[in-house]
Amino acid sequence: MMTKKQEDEILALYEHSILNALVVHEEQEFRQIFKTFSSVNSKQWLLHYRIMCCRAGLCSDNKQQLYEEAIGHLQKLKHSPETLRATGALYFYYAQDLLDENLEESIHFAEKSYFAFEKNHHEIGKWRAFYSKATALFYLQDYDQALPMCLTAFEAVKDIDLQLSVEILIRIALVYDITQQMPDALVTYQKAENICLTLMEYNKYPEKIESCGRSVIFRNSDVREKFYLHRLIILIKGGFHSVLMSTGAFSDALRYAEELIELLKHDKDNTLRVRWLVNLAGSRLKLGHVGEAKKILQSAREISDKNNMELQGYISWNMAQCHFQEKQYDEAILFYDDALKCLMKYPLTETIAFTNIYTDKAELYNETGRYGLTLQLLKKVIEEQPQYSSPNLIMEYVVALAHSDLNSQEQCYDYINQINTLLQQSISPSDIAHIEKKKSTVFALFGDTEKAYSCLVEYQEYYEKMMTNQANQKSDIIAALYAIEAERYKNIILEQQIILKNEQIHKLQNDLRMKAHALLQQVQAVNVLRSDIITVFDELDKTEDILKNIRKKLNESPLLQRNWEKFLQAFEEISPNFSQRLLERYPDITKTEVRVLILVLSGLNNQEISELLSVTERSVEKHRLNIRKKTGLKRDRSLHAAMMEIM
Repeated sequence: MMTKKQEDEILALYEHSILNALVVHEEQEFRQIFKTFSSVNSKQWLLHYRIMCCRAGLCSDNKQQLYEEAIGHLQKLKHSPETLRATGALYFYYAQDLLDENLEESIHFAEKSYFAFEKNHHEIGKWRAFYSKATALFYLQDYDQALPMCLTAFEAVKDIDLQLSVEILIRIALVYDITQQMPDALVTYQKAENICLTLMEYNKYPEKIESCGRSVIFRNSDVREKFYLHRLIILIKGGFHSVLMSTGAFSDALRYAEELIELLKHDKDNTLRVRWLVNLAGSRLKLGHVGEAKKILQSAREISDKNNMELQGYISWNMAQCHFQEKQYDEAILFYDDALKCLMKYPLTETIAFTNIYTDKAELYNETGRYGLTLQLLKKVIEEQPQYSSPNLIMEYVVALAHSDLNSQEQCYDYINQINTLLQQSISPSDIAHIEKKKSTVFALFGDTEKAYSCLVEYQEYYEKMMTNQANQKSDIIAALYAIEAERYKNIILEQQIILKNEQIHKLQNDLRMKAHALLQQVQAVNVLRSDIITVFDELDKTEDILKNIRKKLNESPLLQRNWEKFLQAFEEISPNFSQRLLERYPDITKTEVRVLILVLSGLNNQEISELLSVTERSVEKHRLNIRKKTGLKRDRSLHAAMMEIM
């Protein structure tokens, strides 16, 4: 039978092998690991192997088979808290993997995970599964269900898992953004940012946070990875940028884009930085800073991966818009063509290429009177790929057709009816206003003045509605931004006050430490003197009573007593009424134990405390153990950190 040490060594090797296999995504590697370690005959390790096998299956063709194999294996095992927890974890991983493939199935397995964790009374697992279901509903665009579920999950985990809290808040803010509840989105992003900053503070100063009485929250959150926190902050700032761009607050959006570029400055992978350089250029472009936008895009091109066609496409598209604004139409067309060539390579960006870039390029052709090129560009899209035919794209085609052929009235009117049907699905007054204005131009070309006038009236109404909405939204956004800035400044002032107070406490603690050591030196000197006197009396063979009397007088030295009192006064300056507050909370603690705690907080070790109190080191250890028992302190908690809360 193996010793505990041998088991730990094998387990460490096992974990290392698992991680290596994950990195290279080798399923065969997992099976080899299982074969190697199956001799240990540990059910826990076997379960771990099965679950990790399924995670590795993310890169395999037979992922579903691996999950089913693991689930079948779990069902054969004896029912226990461990198997329930493993089952919940397995269903959760499966639900997460299915988010990219089958959202209905993902919901099904998220629910199974929730019930498994609930039976096991595993709160974090339960709410992670609950949030996984909400995420699937979000991707299904069922925001009416996703939003309340996310809000419920946040309330449940906000005091037990801060990392998950931030993830949920970002999802809530995204729902608010999509459903045009912009002030709520900003406030939610701000909440998420505050929690992230608190977590980052914990990573730097765990003792300080624990001293504020919040150690349980942080310990259970299990957040130590600075990289992950860094990414969460980027998502939050990106959310701020998106909301502000949507509401026309371009100057504020620009500030967030610049902050993101600074945050990503030292990233080894340039991909995310290039994306945000493109967004920064977009913000500049909206403000009319075309020259600066072009410079930013050029620098993005220089540092970007030339093989990443998606990024190259977005850079070219934005560059085309810069040239379009400067009326450099031929250069703009070249960049539009390059953007199309790059983005058409990927299914996810193909829609953007058709619905946006084709429309932009057609608008350029129409503006410069090249209607034949517009017809040539868009006809194939409209006839062969109607799924990409947005109202704006069809409208550009109709404008070109009307200008090219005055006999195409019936055909143009049919297209306009199709546009009107599509517009019923639009929620954007700006889109409708833009199209109504172009419809007016088409009707005017065919001499239909009544319809042209009617469209101009519609355009005016939607334009005014758009401006009113923007003004109201901007007012709400400005109010939210002021509140956010006020909160930020308040936090900065509070942080400065904490830093100043910590510096003062640090100085006082240093003084206290010096006084404690001075007192210790005096005690050591008296102990040496006492030892010498005892030696002398032993040699003189005096009576035991005289010796005891001298020892007593030495121990009750007025000098030592006065110095101890001065030391306590110094301690009281740092922590007034510490002894009183300690005894109110823990009335069973003795006076000697109070002294031990004061010396612990003064930075003395057990040996120094034993000398100062004239007791053995073993006695000090016993006092410390008694204190831990009386205060109910857990093993993984430091006595010093716990007492700092009272101090």
